[in-house]
Amino acid sequence: MQMSELTGIPIIISPFMTTTKQTRTHRKKRINKKWAKIYGDKLVYDTQHAYLIDGKVYMSPALFNKLKESI
Repeated sequence: MQMSELTGIPIIISPFMTTTKQTRTHRKKRINKKWAKIYGDKLVYDTQHAYLIDGKVYMSPALFNKLKESI
């Protein structure tokens, strides 16, 4: 059984729904700012947000897997 059959709303899995996360973090603010400049950010899937647009739910693959496991 597909997820869209279960809810009745079509689910679109978009690999472009990402957020940025600092690659390496430090507990002190001053050092953390320096590390942010040196090491930069990486893209991770957004597991917090799903968007309903024109009757379709758009979400990242990671969020879809979390939803599938919870059901």
